[in-house]
Amino acid sequence: MNTKGDISPAIIAGNEFDDSGAPLVPAGAFTGVVSIQINTNEGLFICTGSAISKRHIITAAHCVEDSTTTGKVIDINDPNFNVTTVFTDGGFLNAVRGSQAVDIHPDYQGFAQCGIDDVSGFFGACLNDDIAVITLDDDIPNGVEIYDFYRGDMPINNGTLLTMVGHGTTGNGYDGATPNSADFFNKRFGFNLTEFFDCDDGTSTVASGGYSNSIACELFHGNEAEVWYADFDGYDAFLAGLGIPGQDGFIDTFCSDYNVGCGNGLGDNFSGLFEAAIGGGDSGGPSFIYDALSSTFVLAANNTFGTSGRGPFGVDGAFGEIFGGNLYAPYLEWIDNNYLNVSAPTSVGLLLLSIFFIAAQRRLVKY
Repeated sequence: MNTKGDISPAIIAGNEFDDSGAPLVPAGAFTGVVSIQINTNEGLFICTGSAISKRHIITAAHCVEDSTTTGKVIDINDPNFNVTTVFTDGGFLNAVRGSQAVDIHPDYQGFAQCGIDDVSGFFGACLNDDIAVITLDDDIPNGVEIYDFYRGDMPINNGTLLTMVGHGTTGNGYDGATPNSADFFNKRFGFNLTEFFDCDDGTSTVASGGYSNSIACELFHGNEAEVWYADFDGYDAFLAGLGIPGQDGFIDTFCSDYNVGCGNGLGDNFSGLFEAAIGGGDSGGPSFIYDALSSTFVLAANNTFGTSGRGPFGVDGAFGEIFGGNLYAPYLEWIDNNYLNVSAPTSVGLLLLSIFFIAAQRRLVKY
């Protein structure tokens, strides 16, 4: 598949003293988060997805985009192409499923391609509609989690806590991404807070990116926020010791560049919440909201893009990077009507905290 720019930093976690990166998902947790093997005439790629029914996996459109035709899905009937979903638990193989069909959202123009009416997204490119659904050729294994979508009344807004899970590269906030660390069997988790939003690129008639409040999309454009952004905050003692005026060692891109999200960093305490970023191979993977009323994780968004070396030392995957994906709420009608047969949304209760930009896609060339 084509990539737009350098593939940069899965989940990468900001811990100065631990080179192992974000922790691995233990056995029995997030069993419905899967790795996806995409085999094309360009090579073998890895992405991440989530089970939303016994036969359907949701992921990113750019993972299954035809490299020769922008915005079009690959033809899985072509013997050169195949899409395989790999189910794992605690690092061990559970099952493998082939694909009966692969669909991308009808509004998807291609990675970073804007709709006809929109001037641009936040970083001069539209990252909207990057959603695909894989229909499996057999049911998922028994006991594998199937995830509901967040349908609560409270909007996902500046400061909403997301739990990210993926099969992509690991690393840490100081050294950046570890090469060749994406893994079809092991998945990692981490946390971050949403800070910026882009609106619907299909119905906005002016530039619709860069709002610090998702509600601005409805107020100014009459549509919903479709793209979310976060940054990878951290503290670098070496940087603090350089004596550069105004540089205290705290790396917070959105705060320093746009005065948004200041003080939103989660730190690197691995015993609880810790700051993390997504990376190559995490494309299509889930960002969950934890619903404390039902004690379940619900799908709020996917993870699809990130900066490359935006931090002070230009290291891919290190502190300072900006990343994000697509919010699922604006696409639920398409998902419900075509794959879930849901006639009416139901509320999952209040949005509560979980305990537990644009340079690159996050599909990763594995081999």
